[in-house]
Amino acid sequence: MTGTFSVEVLRKGVEERDIDAINSLVAQLLGKVKKGNKRSSQNRRTVTLLQEVAAIMVVRNGGSIVGLGIFSEKPTLTHKVGWIDDLVVDENFRRRGVGEALIKAMIEAGKDRGLERLNCTCRPEKVPANNLCLKVGFKFIGTINGTNFHTFEYGS
Repeated sequence: MTGTFSVEVLRKGVEERDIDAINSLVAQLLGKVKKGNKRSSQNRRTVTLLQEVAAIMVVRNGGSIVGLGIFSEKPTLTHKVGWIDDLVVDENFRRRGVGEALIKAMIEAGKDRGLERLNCTCRPEKVPANNLCLKVGFKFIGTINGTNFHTFEYGS
């Protein structure tokens, strides 16, 4: 069952339950089994530092974070470029539109910031993630160091 999900930017002063949800999602992203809150304080510091340079975009279900992605601008001397990093959806909410909502919100954020393009990478074995990138308008550029590289060109 797919649905319409709203995306929000995680604000400063992150609650402990959000840190727990982020820990769980990071474990899923890395393919590891969740082993409690051993990294909770470290991840709180990481989230706080990350919020200074990027937008942590999240989708909630019943108040709990079920998907997140990192949107950042990484301009070069010649281009205004953005990146999507660490996009992950809770395994119980996959294939329901959460990832698509996150990516579309990041595309819109890039447009609002006047970016020329938005880039993301996916491991080749993550077929649904690669397909989702193509579905929402990213173009597959190639495989670099064993990782698939996709780009979204604004105005094309």
